[in-house]
Amino acid sequence: MLLINSIEFAKRVQSEYIFSKFGSQFKFQLMRWLRNHFPNLIVFTISALTGYSQILFKDEIPYSDSTELQNLYRQSLLIQDSFFKSGIRTQSMEILETDTGKYLVIDGRLNLYRWNDVDWVNISKSKYHGYNHLSKKFIFNNSIYSFGGYGFWREHGDLIKYDWDRNEWETVTLLTDEDIGNSAAFKVGNYLYVVNPISRNQHINLSNKHEGLYRINLLTREVDVFSIDSKLSLLKSGMRLETQNYYLPSRDPFQIIDKRNMKYKLADITHVLDLSKQNDRSLLWIHGDSLSIQSVDSIAGFIHLDFDSIYKNAPFPAYSILKSNKSSLFAGILIVGILICFIIYKKNGRSKKLPPKFTNPTIDKVLVYSGKTLTQEELDDVLGIDQINPAETQRSKRSNAFKEINHEYSKLYGLDLITRIENPEDKRKYLYHIK
Repeated sequence: MLLINSIEFAKRVQSEYIFSKFGSQFKFQLMRWLRNHFPNLIVFTISALTGYSQILFKDEIPYSDSTELQNLYRQSLLIQDSFFKSGIRTQSMEILETDTGKYLVIDGRLNLYRWNDVDWVNISKSKYHGYNHLSKKFIFNNSIYSFGGYGFWREHGDLIKYDWDRNEWETVTLLTDEDIGNSAAFKVGNYLYVVNPISRNQHINLSNKHEGLYRINLLTREVDVFSIDSKLSLLKSGMRLETQNYYLPSRDPFQIIDKRNMKYKLADITHVLDLSKQNDRSLLWIHGDSLSIQSVDSIAGFIHLDFDSIYKNAPFPAYSILKSNKSSLFAGILIVGILICFIIYKKNGRSKKLPPKFTNPTIDKVLVYSGKTLTQEELDDVLGIDQINPAETQRSKRSNAFKEINHEYSKLYGLDLITRIENPEDKRKYLYHIK
């Protein structure tokens, strides 16, 4: 069976799609490579079918020294062993780092462990495990997030965040009417990008493939969708390794995305041989744009991969993720037409239609700051409660005003006028984004 799968894999690598894109020179190189490395390819296929990248450490500057690295690795193996003895198979275990320390996230479970310089301590009180198998785990503004995954008979695009105050995971509501779905996802700045996500609900036998590049604003929770190159329909999401500037969704074929310019390449296929040397007890240490693989069988040595070098030296062209605009003339005409219609609309006086009147006069004061983010003190000034004492009374009036304004505004527009977000500079306070 494994040999058959290996042959099928080799045939896929030789597919007409790749040949048509890269020409006869690539075909000649690939056939020579297959002839020389076919036995290794079988080894790779066996590894891909039986092993997972179990322990993934996304290290941040200053990077861990060798002593701490090995301590993290050994203690993570103990956690892995404890789950195994309990009859629980873990697909991956990810070590993520914030300003407050290092944390271990278990795939498919809501456990969260904090590193105390000696061992891992479980701090999560969440109990409903099995919700986020193969989800995207990441850090944003010193908070730990999990996006998408499979659980409770759904392959979904839910975003959950760890609440440090309650030590539980909570759902983050996204401003979209659809279940985005799960797929290859990577983070750039304040945004999480998802490529061609798929949502499934086995309860009602429903499956939807959403074409395009979904962009989630992690600050405002807004979702935008962009058209993408049709070639990305072949993008897979089995690997999901992300460095500072690159994202590797698949090793079959070896796909690598440059997040800085939203382009991707097929890289030299021989790199899969290094990736295949991982097993279900390997440590994958990501530092900067480098990946180092250490197996428990060779705990003294690492296999190193430099994604920056791999991408720049790949002998294949780079393609844009976003769909190229071949209809710029049509788009220009369309924009001009819209402008003309807008001018006519203005002249007819239809734009003078007054917005609806609110029963709460404070809403008009808040709308003056539309599109801006206010501090707690600035919001109190707008609400006219900045001089109220004591602080408990002021906090109560702020909370009531916040609810009343959003309640009335959402009746007319279907969304909140004020969104509360964390203040990255002072965890005791919030910032307030005005829609």
